[in-house]
Amino acid sequence: MVALSRRGVLGASLVLAAARMPAIASDGVLPAIRWAETTDAAHSASGHVVADLAASGQPMPAGWRAYRTSLAYVRRLARLDLYALTPTTPESAAAP
Repeated sequence: MVALSRRGVLGASLVLAAARMPAIASDGVLPAIRWAETTDAAHSASGHVVADLAASGQPMPAGWRAYRTSLAYVRRLARLDLYALTPTTPESAAAP
């Protein structure tokens, strides 16, 4: 069973927000890939928490839906950042 507290949820969201900064400041693809992987892992981990709580018959903590929604939003932003750096045509891929 996973114990959740407001402090833990707030800390996780702050870590996610801080992890986004290198992808914003850099124009490289690797930081964007790392950021997308981090958000995917956080979203997946939050899904595991939901499954654990449901399996143990415990109710979801207050604010959990908003937390999951914010994780999904940040995950979407990370994906959009990554897609923006991906060449869409052979000409743009060959450009220096």
